[in-house]
Amino acid sequence: MRFLEIRRTGRGPQPADFDHDFPALIARTLSDFTPDERGVLRSVALPDAFDIPVATQTAGMQHEAPAGA
Repeated sequence: MRFLEIRRTGRGPQPADFDHDFPALIARTLSDFTPDERGVLRSVALPDAFDIPVATQTAGMQHEAPAGA
């Protein structure tokens, strides 16, 4: 998304455009997620393996779409 933002300004991306710390990268990435997708991410952040039905149940959702995204 950052690349596309820069391209819309009409200039080419530079290395400094992507010189952000890891927490900033995560915050920017999560801002693109829907609230349901963020809930799924929080619910599966700790287990060793990812399982869509378990993620859906853990997040308290009735449908698997956000977990499968």
